[in-house]
Amino acid sequence: MQKGGRKIKRTKNLYGSRRRNHVKNAVKAIVMILVIGGIAFLGYSIGEPVLNFLREKAQNPTSSTSSANETSSGDVSSKAEENSSESETSSSSTESSEGNKDFGFSAYEIKSESLLNMESLKAAVDQAKQQGYSAVAVVLKSPGGAVNYNTNVELAKKAYISQSQLSAADIAKAVNESGLKSVAFVGTLNDNLTPKVDKTAGYTFENSQTAWYDDSPEKGGKPWLNPFSETTKSFMTEIANEVCLAGFDEVICTGVAFPPFRNTDLNYIGTLVKDPNRYTALLNIADIFKTAAANTSSKVAVEISAKGLIEGTDEIFKPQMLEGFKIAVDYNPAKIGTKLVDNGSEIILTDLPAYDKAKKIFETAKAKAGGIEIIPCIEHDGANVGDVSETIRALVDLGYKNYIIKNF
Repeated sequence: MQKGGRKIKRTKNLYGSRRRNHVKNAVKAIVMILVIGGIAFLGYSIGEPVLNFLREKAQNPTSSTSSANETSSGDVSSKAEENSSESETSSSSTESSEGNKDFGFSAYEIKSESLLNMESLKAAVDQAKQQGYSAVAVVLKSPGGAVNYNTNVELAKKAYISQSQLSAADIAKAVNESGLKSVAFVGTLNDNLTPKVDKTAGYTFENSQTAWYDDSPEKGGKPWLNPFSETTKSFMTEIANEVCLAGFDEVICTGVAFPPFRNTDLNYIGTLVKDPNRYTALLNIADIFKTAAANTSSKVAVEISAKGLIEGTDEIFKPQMLEGFKIAVDYNPAKIGTKLVDNGSEIILTDLPAYDKAKKIFETAKAKAGGIEIIPCIEHDGANVGDVSETIRALVDLGYKNYIIKNF
């Protein structure tokens, strides 16, 4: 009897358990459906922001790093408030400012047409901001001599009449007020217009007042600014003062170089350009900008090609004499070719992917520059978007904090 009772009791429990299991399974199924639905909803809600973040990180790694730093700082500040600890808040603020002290920038070069008036400038700046850039680069004086802003320098106005309504200060202010850093490219000796209105600014034949051109005028020959000329030095001083006092964060001097002289040209012009120490005239032009920036917030860089830097063909590059300067390294794989020669050793670039090529070249550039800070300037013309992205990835992996995308 006792055993039979036990069996009946077990049987009732078994059936009861099965019924309870059915109910539990039904509840679990409902909960699972709700959970899956919630995940799907969250995935839909955050998917686009996450993709946008990843796109921004690929296009602008420094921007995503900045966001992370701001978030981290915000978390620390929040905890400090919760704990009511003044010391923790102070420590957090100090760490945040230290972390951002040397923070870099990614710059977008806008077209010179955007400098015609404030409306077009602000539209271009807004576009750069929307694309995630933290700086805007403008070409104030183009290779060839064209001035793209409303200058007060008389010789510049005689050589080229700009249609811009904006002064250099107007341009810098508009960019800086948008929350972005401002970068100005300023052409120097690669000026073929100014020597035409003042012959004393250009090269002349030795012991003569006859103007030197880099080819016959019938074949498109042009004059160049002569760094030995007092007129050129005075002209560059006025341009440098105007640009540096305008308030740009970075001023990059381009074209601080001699023309591509042929041997016959050297004979025509004579002693000045035959002197093995002629590079000092180039350094003097660069120093004019450094002097102009001395009491301003502007930092000055000299632009050098990646090929010229590595192969030692850019005469302005004398590291021991460039104290206080940065170097803006112009990078265009099409101009570099399939190989570089570094102190007799060949660097073969044939068939290298964009990432590997950029990494190799900027590793070598960094070694050549020693302790001088480099700003990579990537020429976008002729390169596909994928190659530009891979180049930026290589720069970030090498530890570069700044870069400029040129020629959009």
